[in-house]
Amino acid sequence: MEYELANPSVKLVDAKTMATTTMTRAEVIDAKIETIETNFEKVKALSITDETKEMINAALALYEFVLPVYKNEYKQLASLYDNKAGAEEIAAMEKSIREKYADKFDKLYNAVNTMGFAYAEKNGIKVQTVNPVPN
Repeated sequence: MEYELANPSVKLVDAKTMATTTMTRAEVIDAKIETIETNFEKVKALSITDETKEMINAALALYEFVLPVYKNEYKQLASLYDNKAGAEEIAAMEKSIREKYADKFDKLYNAVNTMGFAYAEKNGIKVQTVNPVPN
């Protein structure tokens, strides 16, 4: 997330001219929150079986953990960027987020990945790793 906030995407502002502009950091976070909430609802709607129970519960735990962080700390960090705060203040907020949440995030994320890959292998689902585990 730090990279995405430091290097925000662009958005189309005029379809006729194909003009773009850089997204505000608040827009970046709002888009992430929307994606997280949408996918969280999809996972909640999955049918739970004996085979999928642990995997789905692990995914739900991950969503429940990250959503408040995006809605609070990452929104605050986005605001620092959008309000042109100093590099030291931004770095301090990023460090605070990492120190407070990284270990638990890694644990939850790795649990989902481990169970997901095991489920895919057991059920003959081909999985290609596109994004490595975040650091």
